Amino acid sequence: MSTATSPDTASIYHAKLTDPDTAMQAVTSGSSVAIGQAASQPRALLGALAARAGRGEIDRVKLYYFHAETPMADTVLRYDLMGRLQPYSMFLQRPERELIKRGEQDGRKVVFFVPTSFSGSVAVRRIHSGRYLHRDRLTDG
Repeated sequence: MSTATSPDTASIYHAKLTDPDTAMQAVTSGSSVAIGQAASQPRALLGALAARAGRGEIDRVKLYYFHAETPMADTVLRYDLMGRLQPYSMFLQRPERELIKRGEQDGRKVVFFVPTSFSGSVAVRRIHSGRYLHRDRLTDG
């Protein structure tokens, strides 16, 4: 195959690189944001999102996630951002419990619990449905 007709993947990759502040410009008031787990909770992106909420640039942004790791707890799960950012957690941990307790003291609901099991989540159901796995390519051993 001629490289003249192949896309230059390195150029495409570099053209898409951006800084966290620019990346978070795509989030607008009323958006829903799905946040991954563990390494998929990048502090720089979450910090940029928290900064936008702190400046009042965005409001009522729903954050959907299984559980909060330290980067979330330190950035988007700050009490002063609640309302502008609305956490929808599927597994309540220390950060959410602290927010709930403080919200109850102030007469506010600040965390929304989404009861589910990991096996019942949308991501796992898609995996088991074969929608993202090519079963014809899997082998038994």
